[in-house]
Amino acid sequence: ELYSHDAFEENWHWFVLHETVRLEYLPLICKNEDFIEEYYLIGERIADYYPQRLDFAETYCKIPLVANPLDRQALARLAALYCDGYHDYAKAIDCYEQILAIDEKDYDALKEKANIHLNCTQETEKALEIYQQALQYYPNDYYLEVWYADALMLLPDSPTYAPAKKILEAII
Repeated sequence: ELYSHDAFEENWHWFVLHETVRLEYLPLICKNEDFIEEYYLIGERIADYYPQRLDFAETYCKIPLVANPLDRQALARLAALYCDGYHDYAKAIDCYEQILAIDEKDYDALKEKANIHLNCTQETEKALEIYQQALQYYPNDYYLEVWYADALMLLPDSPTYAPAKKILEAII
């Protein structure tokens, strides 16, 4: 099995060989949804099992965007790779901003962008702004309310601390 975890190192030369011809076939690959998805899945597998070759994972995860630059799912997957694989939060946020340019109400993009600001870059104020924006679109969303209140709790000197605590107590 070429893509099994145990055989990855042993079979890596097939990926290198494939790259010498992949660009020639890219127009054909982009015409077939199954091929596009397969490349993404290979990229995901590489990111999971062979993190020293994230460059290949990134290349494969970008193939759906060659076929459709407005593919929100492909942008979200690429954002996850940048966030979890590379820990390049700026690139991940950029992907989520591209999704939000396509659909400003995209729940997952709003949530993930806010979570990156809150948990990865420790930019609580930016996270709060995004959670507030998301709550305008999804006013009764339990998780957004919890994350928003949780972020407010990180500002203990703020006048929002006591109301945030009440929100959390009421929700939980």
